[in-house]
Amino acid sequence: MELLMEGARLFDVSASYQMLLVSRRLPGMAVRDALTKISLMNPREVEDVLLPSKTKAVKDLHISPCDGGLVLFASLGKSLAVLSLESNNIVLDYDLPAAAWSCSWDFHRSHYIYAGLQNGTLMVFDMRQTVKPVESLNGLSSNPIHTIQSLSQKNTDGPRSILTASSIGLSLWNVDCREERSAGSNFLRKSGSMYANVSDIRLPRSAIVGSENQNRFFAFGDEATNEVALQELPSFSTSQRFKLKKPPLRDIKYTVAMNCGLLTCLGDDILQVFSRRQG
Repeated sequence: MELLMEGARLFDVSASYQMLLVSRRLPGMAVRDALTKISLMNPREVEDVLLPSKTKAVKDLHISPCDGGLVLFASLGKSLAVLSLESNNIVLDYDLPAAAWSCSWDFHRSHYIYAGLQNGTLMVFDMRQTVKPVESLNGLSSNPIHTIQSLSQKNTDGPRSILTASSIGLSLWNVDCREERSAGSNFLRKSGSMYANVSDIRLPRSAIVGSENQNRFFAFGDEATNEVALQELPSFSTSQRFKLKKPPLRDIKYTVAMNCGLLTCLGDDILQVFSRRQG
């Protein structure tokens, strides 16, 4: 499936709502940022949700893993917001001290959300408290936090572990202990590596394809060939390549929806969706 999506920059997929959600800048004289909803069942069903003018460009967005009807997004307008996909209304909007580069839901506690700021600060919010953040944690540097990942834990009552990334590398946060440390060899185990052609100006995008009971693949954009490559894990041997209709690769995600695996790739104004049978 291919969809023309002018001004698109990033997206997420709701398996429960069978919907693509695309952040984009609408064409026209007046610059407006919007979240565009696209039905996976009928791609002709498209709806633009206009965002407030103060929002500015959306840098990151994630549909809730617990409630597929809520989307969290971070923007350069110093805002972290939660929008309802049912009403198209913003239900929470936090003002931030600096531009937001990344955001994430907590893996276990659905009411906790996180924002990574341009100045290297990690902010923790409890959606049951709408006035201010629960914590504001200074990072090891003032470099922007461009990625946040809430980690799965066996003991859900223990300290929450958050992995963040900036230009200086990875950091592991034990949020409840107010502790940050470099995520080195004592925490992460290197299972393989490869050479790749990546951009000097854009953040490389990648995704893990497959589940625990399937063969897993590493999907990424090759800047030299303008292709999306799939490599088997952990060997990193190339299994398949897809040609991008309009490079560069701006975003890529893998989701299980409609009883199949969907690898969605966003190029320059074009969404391409590839399906993979389950089982």
